[in-house]
Amino acid sequence: MPGSRLRGSRHLHLTRREAVLVILLSDGRDLHDCAQRLAISDGTARNHLKHVFEKTALHSQAALVARLRGFVGPCW
Repeated sequence: MPGSRLRGSRHLHLTRREAVLVILLSDGRDLHDCAQRLAISDGTARNHLKHVFEKTALHSQAALVARLRGFVGPCW
């Protein structure tokens, strides 16, 4: 459920929009597709992602998705 997936974003202090973007990315969508689904520009989506990286101290979408899914360390 999307609502339960958003609940975990509170302790990271993500905005609702940032959390939804992360969920869409974790579902395998690219940033352009996420922007279209959220009805925002690619630049705004990049800014949201930049803010998520800053708030989580992560530096890649793969690390972000792994953290969202609860992986610790290598995920292979």
